Amino acid sequence: MAAQVCILKPCGVQWYVSEWSTCSRSCNGGYRVREVRCLTNNIAPSENCDPQEIPNAQEECKKQPCLEDIDLQCSDQYHKCMVVVQARLCIYPYYRSVCCASCSRAQKTLSTTLHKNRIRR
Repeated sequence: MAAQVCILKPCGVQWYVSEWSTCSRSCNGGYRVREVRCLTNNIAPSENCDPQEIPNAQEECKKQPCLEDIDLQCSDQYHKCMVVVQARLCIYPYYRSVCCASCSRAQKTLSTTLHKNRIRR
């Protein structure tokens, strides 16, 4: 086996990675990706890198929960707004205005549930 002279870089093939992409979401858990390639000294693609040592190409990010947008004009002015939500009266402008906070929370919960159900199908 002949010796190989390498100048300023290691000999042989190795894994190279790009910078991480921006996170796919700003909160509630997203992911970011980067390119991972096995390259030779002259930057040619290779399949000779150790597959046990491949760097991650994807990782989770921004796991913190989203803070709800607070609308100071949107508050419940009726003491039985949970009944309004349960009776599905939020579709009417009057109830939506006097039970703004409860109707908004119910709408967000419904939207999230519908979105999750679409993904499962």
